[in-house]
Amino acid sequence: MRFDARLLARAWLSVANAASTDKEAPAAIYRSITIEEFVYGARLTATNRFMVLTSWVPESDSYFKPEPAMDEAPDRTVVAQDIDGRAKGLMGYLLSLVNKQGEDYIDGSIEVDLTFDARKPVGAESRGDVAFDGLEPTFTVISVPDTERVWLPIVETAPVAGIAWRTVTSKHVPESTDSIGLNPEFVERIGKVGKHADGVVIWSFGGAEAAALVEWPSSDPHVQGCVMPRRDLSAEYPDGFPEQERPDPAGYRDEACPACATAPVCLRHSTGLVLVGGSDVPSEDS
Repeated sequence: MRFDARLLARAWLSVANAASTDKEAPAAIYRSITIEEFVYGARLTATNRFMVLTSWVPESDSYFKPEPAMDEAPDRTVVAQDIDGRAKGLMGYLLSLVNKQGEDYIDGSIEVDLTFDARKPVGAESRGDVAFDGLEPTFTVISVPDTERVWLPIVETAPVAGIAWRTVTSKHVPESTDSIGLNPEFVERIGKVGKHADGVVIWSFGGAEAAALVEWPSSDPHVQGCVMPRRDLSAEYPDGFPEQERPDPAGYRDEACPACATAPVCLRHSTGLVLVGGSDVPSEDS
């Protein structure tokens, strides 16, 4: 797949704000971007279990093709992990090249290729180990002709970021909300999206304990997502939270709730994705 550098870089850097930075988080969300391939482009999605950001990026020759409907199945889905931030760094570099040209930049003059399920040539690994045929690690390759190539390992896992976005968005019902509690860190991440997504951000609330949808309607490419609220537990714990019952940043799981136990997202108890491990407390090197 081939993309205009400006569009892909803006989308990647916007969505990456939602990726988990907790080293103990599942690989499916730790510095990972879910990439869904469609006929005319790709959808990028990331999550840290408590917020999701997604963006549709058309291919270079398909800018005016409509964005796929939310219920349209992608041709292929991969979860690419950018642990060392090389892809993020490359996207930042590409945007700097675009910004240097200012209004003189011509769409498509700098292009980026995305290749899925790629395998490195024999001997490319520094350790020199050779895997059995068919068991070699696979990568998503981001390449800029005559500039740089970045290999991102593919995580063999369910695309939880895309599942979470579809689940929350499809069930969202706008509701007048007098007040809502949000984790300040997540609000800060939403603010950082504005560096690459133009225009105002629109919030659509669904109640004090339901996910809030966010959208940058003027952004190009289009960026949207959702944020889970923080529950007010002060009435239940007037003397402070017992250490063994201290809630996570977005609330806590209710073991008696069927959605908490079985669904990827519980809208009532604000737990985000039901995944094992990970508190999304930022690591020291994030």
